[in-house]
Amino acid sequence: PISPRSLVLEAMELSIQDLGSIGELVAAIATIATLFYLAQQLRMNTKVVRATASADTQDSLAILNELVASDPKLAELFAKLLDGATQDQFEPGDFVQITCALRANMQRFESMFFRFEAGILDHDVWDIRRTWLRGFIQNPGVADWWRTERVSSMYSQRFIDEVEGGRYLDRKSTR
Repeated sequence: PISPRSLVLEAMELSIQDLGSIGELVAAIATIATLFYLAQQLRMNTKVVRATASADTQDSLAILNELVASDPKLAELFAKLLDGATQDQFEPGDFVQITCALRANMQRFESMFFRFEAGILDHDVWDIRRTWLRGFIQNPGVADWWRTERVSSMYSQRFIDEVEGGRYLDRKSTR
């Protein structure tokens, strides 16, 4: 007769090949679990990066608004520009000041555009910013400034095309 003890001992006598197979199975399960974990972490990281990009765009525009609000002279210059004043209607120092403020603003928008192109900035956020910017450069005073500024080699042609009507993105395939 076969005793229970002999069955246990016989079952415990695994060959090296059997142990290797069990090890491979455990490794495969661990690899799959790791891949699921990494996929979850990647999704979470992508959400965080996009949320941060959206928050950064808000913060950078808020800084410019706070700057104008806290500087009465700069506020007057913006008001004059938005009333349609052209470059020749500003004192030279005033035009330099308004140019620096507007350039900083446009550079912020170009940074947003590059984030959008890279898939980091949400499409809806960029649509809102682009719509506002296109309206802003239609203002006669801003349009006069932009005609000179756009050829200053400060901005990429892709950004200029996007600001002036989306010709660049209209040529790209949709995401």
